[in-house]
Amino acid sequence: MLGKLKARFKEWRRKREWNAELQLYHLRQAVMQDNRWMAHNPIVAELTDRYLRMLSDTWESQPQESVERFRERIGLDPHKRSNK
Repeated sequence: MLGKLKARFKEWRRKREWNAELQLYHLRQAVMQDNRWMAHNPIVAELTDRYLRMLSDTWESQPQESVERFRERIGLDPHKRSNK
């Protein structure tokens, strides 16, 4: 009984401390770090730039490129065969 109460309290505390805003902040930080770290790779740079735009505070006012168009533009369209 006491073990269940401790577990429920621990879960409540975890959810309280790691709310959605904090999770979003950490996600932004991770994507920004990956963006800087992998800036030399054009595909990774495009992907992380796309994600950073989606994670920005003004995301709703920015036009979003469709996934199909984005994949085609960066050369990763799974429906097209590579000529390599």
